[in-house]
Order: sequence, then structure tokens, then C-alpha cells
Amino acid sequence: MRYLPISIDSRNKKVLIIGGGKVAYRKVLSLLRGEFAITVISKDFHEKFIKLYNENPNRLTLKMHKVTKENLKIDCDYLIIATYDIELNDYIETIAAMDKLTYLRVDTKSDSNFIMNKIITKGDISISISANGKNPTLTRVIAKDIDKILEENKVEE
Repeated sequence: MRYLPISIDSRNKKVLIIGGGKVAYRKVLSLLRGEFAITVISKDFHEKFIKLYNENPNRLTLKMHKVTKENLKIDCDYLIIATYDIELNDYIETIAAMDKLTYLRVDTKSDSNFIMNKIITKGDISISISANGKNPTLTRVIAKDIDKILEENKVEE
């Protein structure tokens, strides 16, 4: 198993997401379940980002500008590369790897050194599911089944 499912302390940790599309949005939704300070940089944002920002202004920062090789500044504990520009993603990944950053590239199977698992949380119970990035459909089906089991056993939120 390449990726070991672990739980990390999200307090006082910074996440930088480069890209503002649907995948970036879904990553932010997951990260907001923790206590991360999240910055998203993109030339444009998926329409749902504004509502999400308004609901989380102390934890979510949106910076609207195009990321280029010239203006790239990476200051974070975790980096998520989520643009639609493959050449830019290649460049960012190269920098991240050279600087030994903890990063996830979402557009390709790369040398990312972390992945984000599907998480089901009910009360004090958290269950993490992963197909190591290879079968997200199966992961969603299993998550629904687990959620149903937790509800049937009256696990409270």
C-alpha cells in the first residue's frame, strides 16, 4: 500500500490550492471539515466558491489572479495543484518536489505524496475510504453504505 490512511492535526496548518474549478471546490469542502487555513489562488472561481467564502471568511482566502512561473509563491504546509493548465501543473509539481513539499496533484497520477480520502463522520466516529485514487465511483458507493450502517445503528452527529 503506497498511501497509508492517517489522521493529521489540522490546527495551525496552511493549505494552498492553486486552481478554482470543481475539483478544487470539492477539496476545499473536505478541508473545511478540519481546522485548516485555506488559500485558493485562481484566475477565476467555480460559482459556489463565493458562497463558501461568505460562510467561512476566517478560514478561506480567495485570491483572484493567474498563477504563472514568474509569480508563483508557495508558502504552506500542504499544496494542492488543481488547475486545468497541464504545463503549469507540471512546473508547480517540479517545484514542489524539489522543495520537498507535501503536495497533491489532482489532474494526473503523479508523484503526489498525499491523497485525500473520502471521509464519513458521525459524532465521534470518522471513517476514511480510499481506492488510492483509482476508483472514485466505488469509493462513493462504499461511503453511502457505511453512512447507512451508521444511521441504522443510531450513531448521532
